[in-house]
Amino acid sequence: MSRKRVNYSSSFKPNVALVAFKQDKTIRQLSSLSKVYSMMIAKWKDLLPDRVDEMFRDSYKRIKNDN
Repeated sequence: MSRKRVNYSSSFKPNVALVAFKQDKTIRQLSSLSKVYSMMIAKWKDLLPDRVDEMFRDSYKRIKNDN
């Protein structure tokens, strides 16, 4: 039997990555709680510092365009 591929929401991924980045829980504990493979959590955690600048850059553009 094949497993159905799970698509996680765009709000779920950063939340899990942030908890992993804070190191409040181990990746193994977080994996057990969130039902996500530990390798996926580690990947999201590694992407977090690289993507933070994009997040703020996009919000700055929106604020600038609104004024």
